Amino acid sequence: CGNINFARRSSCNRCGK
Repeated sequence: CGNINFARRSSCNRCGK
């Protein structure tokens, strides 16, 4: 993901962090 905000709003597991 690269963005903590994105990971907190949606599962970063699907994008592979």
